[in-house]
Amino acid sequence: MPWARTSPTASTVPASAPGRVGRELVVPRYSQEIHKGQYPEYDNGGEAWCSPTSSQMIVEYWGRKPTQQQLSWVNPDYADPQVCHAARHTFDYQYEGCGNWPFNAAYAATYRDLQGVVTRLSSLTDVERLIHAGIPVITSQSFLKTELDGAGYGTAGHLMTVVGFTKDGDIIANDPAATGQRRGPARLQAPAVREHLAADEAEERRGQGRRGFGRGLLPLLPG
Repeated sequence: MPWARTSPTASTVPASAPGRVGRELVVPRYSQEIHKGQYPEYDNGGEAWCSPTSSQMIVEYWGRKPTQQQLSWVNPDYADPQVCHAARHTFDYQYEGCGNWPFNAAYAATYRDLQGVVTRLSSLTDVERLIHAGIPVITSQSFLKTELDGAGYGTAGHLMTVVGFTKDGDIIANDPAATGQRRGPARLQAPAVREHLAADEAEERRGQGRRGFGRGLLPLLPG
């Protein structure tokens, strides 16, 4: 049954406590949603571009971006053409999508001195350490609408760019699914995230299914 968690529950597993918090990195914000219907040959267009949109945010955080010549193929009427460029260059023709994480890491490596790493985290403490070091990260998560306060929706799978933590330990994220007034950084209440990560870790040890925030981690950083 989708979304079923058998045992344990998030409320019965100890969660990590906030550690290095109170920092927000200045990372460009882009929305995949404004690209709906654009270049459907690449994963059906922008609605599915959470991976390349997140990757482009961090590529530009490190001061890299495609040249005007590299963007010359993009329709000049389209906003944020660099997101279209990222989608084109992360598209996996076998997978038929832009969400192959190693492809996104490889896209970062096309820029001078950048590299990407696909890894897994055990708690938000891992993300806190990276943010404290000035490294924003792309995280993969799935959750019900009722599970993650601050998101405003549920998803079976989505990527966000974590750019910081509030002094209270809540997550600050650039959400590529955000549009309009919601394009500012989202504040995601961390207690639920920490609890679900702990429960997911316990489920994995038991060999059971898992879902939650931040199980996959994709830092892009200078080499």
